[in-house]
Amino acid sequence: MKIYHNPNCNKSNKTLRLILANLKLHVIYIVRKTELIWKENYYYHKMKNKEIIELIINYPNLLGRTIVINDNYGVIARHPKRVLELFD
Repeated sequence: MKIYHNPNCNKSNKTLRLILANLKLHVIYIVRKTELIWKENYYYHKMKNKEIIELIINYPNLLGRTIVINDNYGVIARHPKRVLELFD
């Protein structure tokens, strides 16, 4: 399984929005909070999932975790070896 994402492609961004919107957690947990754009503009803001998703679409560097989905099972791979769970 390979996952490719092109942040310059509208359909790819729609797919990413769909994936992020269907996570069973608050999207803030996968934001890379050390990025300058986050620290300077959004660090102190309380935001809804939908708003954070739009930020990730507009600033792909904010996505701090790889997300891999296979059928009805998905993994947020903070540690790269987590994706191996999809092959069990």
